[in-house]
Amino acid sequence: MKGKTGFFKTLRGGLFFKYFLSYFLVFSVPLLLTLFMYSSSARIISAQSSGQATSLLEQTRTIIDARMYEMKSIKLALQSCETLLEFQDTWARDDGRDDLYDDDWDDGQDDLYDDDSDDDRDDLDDDWDDDNDD
Repeated sequence: MKGKTGFFKTLRGGLFFKYFLSYFLVFSVPLLLTLFMYSSSARIISAQSSGQATSLLEQTRTIIDARMYEMKSIKLALQSCETLLEFQDTWARDDGRDDLYDDDWDDGQDDLYDDDSDDDRDDLDDDWDDDNDD
C-alpha cells in the first residue's frame, strides 16, 4: 500500500479540503445573503400590508360614521318637518286609510313634533362628538 497515487494522495495532503472549503465559502455567501434578504423583505411586506389593512378599516369606519350621522339627521329633519306631516295626514285620509291613523296614534305622536326637536339635535351632536373623539 505504499504506492498510493492520484486522488488518494490529494485527500491525504489536505489539498482536497482547501478546495472544498474555498468552494463552500464561495457558494455559501450568496446563499446566506439570499436568505437574509428574503426574511427581511418578507417582514417589510407583512408590515406594509398590515398597515394598509388598518388604514382601509379606519377609512371605512369614518365613512360609515358619517353615513350614520346623516341618517340620524335625516330622521330628525323628517320628524320635525310640518309639511311632510301634513302630507302624510292628507295622503292617509285621501287613500282611505283613516283606520291606520286613529286618534290614539295621533295623540301619542304629538310629543315628537313639539319644540323639543332642538334638544334631539343637540343629543345627536353630542353622540357624534363622543364617537369621533378618538
